[in-house]
Amino acid sequence: MKDYNHDDLENEQHNYNPKSEENEIEEVDEVEHEFIPKDEDTSHNRPFKGEFIPRDEDGEDWEKSLEESLKPWLGEYFNHTPESIITNPSLSDFERVHILEVQLKSLEYLTLDHNPYEHQIKKLKHYIFELQKRAGMIYTSNNDPKSNLKIGFKKVENKLIIKSFPKSSRIIICEEIYKKLKSNVDSSDYQIANSIVRDLISKSSDSKWNNKLSVKYLREIREKLSGNTINNETVKSFKDYFNDLSNLVKRLRDLNINKEKINFSELSRSLIKKNKNLNLSKRGLEVAIAEIYEHLTERFDDFKLERRKSKSTSGTESEKESIRCLRKELKLLNELNNGEYRGKCSNTNCLTDYKRLPAINFHHQDPKIKKSEWNEIMHKDYDIIKRNLESENVKPICNNCHLTETAKIYNGFEDIITKEDLFTISSEKLSNLINIRAREYIKQTKTKYIRSSLKFEVLRWIKKRAVIDQVFNGKCVSCEEKRLPALQIHHTNPDLKKFKWGQISRKWSSRDLINKFIIKEECVCLCGNCHSMISTKNYENNISKIIGEKDVEDVRKDYEEIHRKIRISSERIKRIKQGKENLITFDNFQNI
Repeated sequence: MKDYNHDDLENEQHNYNPKSEENEIEEVDEVEHEFIPKDEDTSHNRPFKGEFIPRDEDGEDWEKSLEESLKPWLGEYFNHTPESIITNPSLSDFERVHILEVQLKSLEYLTLDHNPYEHQIKKLKHYIFELQKRAGMIYTSNNDPKSNLKIGFKKVENKLIIKSFPKSSRIIICEEIYKKLKSNVDSSDYQIANSIVRDLISKSSDSKWNNKLSVKYLREIREKLSGNTINNETVKSFKDYFNDLSNLVKRLRDLNINKEKINFSELSRSLIKKNKNLNLSKRGLEVAIAEIYEHLTERFDDFKLERRKSKSTSGTESEKESIRCLRKELKLLNELNNGEYRGKCSNTNCLTDYKRLPAINFHHQDPKIKKSEWNEIMHKDYDIIKRNLESENVKPICNNCHLTETAKIYNGFEDIITKEDLFTISSEKLSNLINIRAREYIKQTKTKYIRSSLKFEVLRWIKKRAVIDQVFNGKCVSCEEKRLPALQIHHTNPDLKKFKWGQISRKWSSRDLINKFIIKEECVCLCGNCHSMISTKNYENNISKIIGEKDVEDVRKDYEEIHRKIRISSERIKRIKQGKENLITFDNFQNI
């Protein structure tokens, strides 16, 4: 499926979109605290206790259910303070990081509106950062879900490949590859891959990995490799993956030796063309390159590779390739399943068609037979793409319909979230409504959510509705789309962009989201379709080359109308920011 997820509430993984020119690499904000634990502020040393946690109507509190779920992960260290964990001589740095990460996630999870643990959260983040740095682990944002991915495999054309790999382990392995390249300049990628596999299997090399690789990941790698013969599929998949890593590190080394500058986007495109992309999307590969680059820069004094910023893509090979991919999409819309969809969204009640090409996704109706992502196949020949999509039962669907269809929690609680008098009822009554529905939802769907976490996710949706209803009258400022899952936040002034909705919607109150985010950063509300249209500059600048001259005028008028209405809404936000216009808000739900 070709995803377009801008600040989507339910999916915060912000995948790379080949149509978007926003290729930002986020950096970690370091917290300014001394690493040496201090004892004077004991009020912040409570790991999970707090009276601010709301109670369910049957007397069961959220805190208790959360504690029960966390005890198996923390064991005897459940009630220990971070300081006592850091100074415990019986624990390794990796074990300390694991315990502190679980504590951190629990404290962040408990934050709904007010944050009595803000100081503790900052300390935990800093401790984890310093421990990871000291142990040679990758130090990225602890909120990144990809940092905890296990090693995953999948079959592609009867070949077993590694689909996902823990990024902390990947970076440490790249460090070892760089060391091997320094000691033996002429080593081939295949030789290095073999050497890494042997080192990982051999227990005599434990001293090399124990202070670097996470214990659980090293154990997992050995479990995958142990007992397998040299020709085994699993071993070969590891060798192929390490072969690609070696190729990437060599490219970085050569750029460094030649004193050239690196551009992550250009390097990722080059690797994708040579099928050395680590089985990642272009955006995912860019992020992986950035992480490896930053780690090598930190660890090796002789690695002084400088970055080069991207130039305008107009008329470049990148723009040409984007145009080719968009043409393939247009052809697929008209020819998929013998022309069944006739260039339109497959939802019969939706009017979105090929003229809004950037807004169309290809959605797998049955996830069990899903074998490929759009980003993985869009550069292949058209006939191969068409055959793959038809065999995997894919249908075209617009962003708005797709976001609404896949918002499972929203759909399960839609009558509560969209309740007309929602912002006039008491918090106790709302809590009771959610609790009753949560019990039914868990029984019916057999979801992995516990009731307290499910309740929290529903409150996030209510918070999103509260913000959009108060500031934007509950609809897209351009096309007036009203389906909540389809609505997204767009920054009209990139220079003011500091946060993304997905980063702050968990922790900030609706009052802060309105005043400190929407108003301060001059944002407007757009639906997924309109958002994708204005973000896909290669479509806006090459309409005739992609869809032909016949419909150019209609598409241009559509773009003009979107930009006009965004300007109107943006000017209103600026007037509110300057105090020239008042914003009427709901008093009852300002602190949700």
